[in-house]
Amino acid sequence: MSILITITNKGQVTIPKDIRLLLEVKPGDRVSFEKVAPEKKQVTVRIIPGRTVEELYGSLETKVKFQSRKYEREMTKKLISQLRK
Repeated sequence: MSILITITNKGQVTIPKDIRLLLEVKPGDRVSFEKVAPEKKQVTVRIIPGRTVEELYGSLETKVKFQSRKYEREMTKKLISQLRK
């Protein structure tokens, strides 16, 4: 599959839908460009999946008990209101 894409004035490109589907790219994923050889104008594109906080849950040891998002939002609002006083 070969698709020609034009680079914008800001140096940006839009990955066509067919390619996004093929590579299973999602919002939040990152893209890595690695040079194939110094003398060639070629790169390898690698997709680095983005991670959500929920996916990382349990990856670190902690003594703090997990609270719900609702609870955390309420506590954050309370702390902010205290700081503003």
